[in-house]
Amino acid sequence: MPFATTAANQRVVMYVTAVTNPDAGVLILNPDGSQHAYMGINKGCNPCFMNVQTLATVGTYTVWVNHHGTNAGSEAIQLNSVPADVTGTITVDGGTVTTTTTATGQKAFLTFSGTAGQQLYMDTTNLTGTAFPDVGILDPNGNWVTEYGAGAPNSSFNWYTGLLTLSLTGTYKVAIEPTNQGTFGATFQLVTVPADTTGTITVDGGPVTTTTTATGQKAFLTFSGAAGQRLYMDTTNLTGTATAYFGIRDPNGNWVTNYRAGTPNSTFNWYTGLLTLSLTGTYKVAIEPTTMGMAGATFQLVTVPTDVTGTITVDGGPVTIGTNATGEKTYLTFSGTAGQRLYMTLNNPTGTATSAGVGVMNPSGSGFWSGSVPQTAGWSWYSGLWVLPQTGTYTIWLSPNGTGTFGLTYQLVTVPPDVTGTIAVDGGSVAIATTAPGQRAYLTFTGTSSQKVYLLLNNPTGTLSSSPVGLLNPDGSTFFGGTAYSTIGWHWCSPLWTLNQNGTYKLYLTPSGLGTFGLTFTLTSAACS
Repeated sequence: MPFATTAANQRVVMYVTAVTNPDAGVLILNPDGSQHAYMGINKGCNPCFMNVQTLATVGTYTVWVNHHGTNAGSEAIQLNSVPADVTGTITVDGGTVTTTTTATGQKAFLTFSGTAGQQLYMDTTNLTGTAFPDVGILDPNGNWVTEYGAGAPNSSFNWYTGLLTLSLTGTYKVAIEPTNQGTFGATFQLVTVPADTTGTITVDGGPVTTTTTATGQKAFLTFSGAAGQRLYMDTTNLTGTATAYFGIRDPNGNWVTNYRAGTPNSTFNWYTGLLTLSLTGTYKVAIEPTTMGMAGATFQLVTVPTDVTGTITVDGGPVTIGTNATGEKTYLTFSGTAGQRLYMTLNNPTGTATSAGVGVMNPSGSGFWSGSVPQTAGWSWYSGLWVLPQTGTYTIWLSPNGTGTFGLTYQLVTVPPDVTGTIAVDGGSVAIATTAPGQRAYLTFTGTSSQKVYLLLNNPTGTLSSSPVGLLNPDGSTFFGGTAYSTIGWHWCSPLWTLNQNGTYKLYLTPSGLGTFGLTFTLTSAACS
């Protein structure tokens, strides 16, 4: 299908509709027969759209449909000319300017003069039309400075570029470049961003308040820091209307810590926790807004003293240790051996912090256990039996949450070997009891598959109010599990049990509290009561 152009650089777009061919290609051939453009088509695109093509020479061009393989079908092809791009001007700080394309394939440009190092932002609002374009700013070389893909219409759309620092001196273009059928319009505004707000802050020098004064601006407070220096930062009293990152940047410009928050928020309080500086040099406390508007805050940098350390000994009595300042942690070390059995108690929390993390590290530095301690009067905690996995120095750590101090009393106590014994079906009653917290008691008996037995539990003793009790199969799986109680006169009789394995069965008593528990077990082949 030939068509002729009457002027050089004529611009056209192509629509292909009513496609019945499952797979074909449409080409535009130049007057000399070479390929100018290609577009694949199939029944899934309606219409299939070839974006703007600039036909460089005057002459007769050809539209050619190439049906792939044995495919066959039909299609309707339309060529439309594309008018010249829409142009205009926009001025930094000159107010809003609205522009729009008027035909498919057309672009719209607003030019402005820019200089290297100039700081500004662009706000894009009030999208109109039906196309999906790339919207942004092109530099004097035609490269995107910033770009965003958006669909229209969208009267509530607002795209804020953030701070842009121009790298070249020359003519820039605010650009609308549609990528599909239809037209597109928008309202643009270019606004100067003043130099960032700067100031200083000193560690232990008291609070300092700073704020940005315009959209796109950042605020920085510098301070001198040394490698290994320990401090924390407290951020309060957020003001303004923007959402921003608040934090500290190191001498290389990398974040040491940051937090994203919206403003205003007069009750906001962000405490960084302990920060140990890795470099010597000038650090920056930073406010870096990510939306339009301003942001301010009050910052304070405070030295964190050396952590509090001490030692504790298994069976050596209780040890109390606490922090003395916000950001501090406490550490107690003790020697342990692989297979050693012990328990730990925690009690008597003190201080002003609302809670703290607490834990035990293995000699290798890996975690053995961790938990949380509330600042609650009368609080206490018992670990139950611990079996140490390594030989070496263990570390008990305490890390308060939030500002304030925290203290705790610790005690480590040896757990003796478990109490063991035997019992036989119809062999009479056997009483067994633990003698220390953390200890467990076991009675073994030989059973055969399909054997019928009853179990009677009675005569509870000890200081605990209850204890888990149960029966394990020879393969270690659970046959039965329940709870025994120390109530006077308590007893329990099982229903008829049918054993399902051959081998050694194990009755267990595993108290979980800080105390002891005993029980009398009786296995019979006749029903118990």
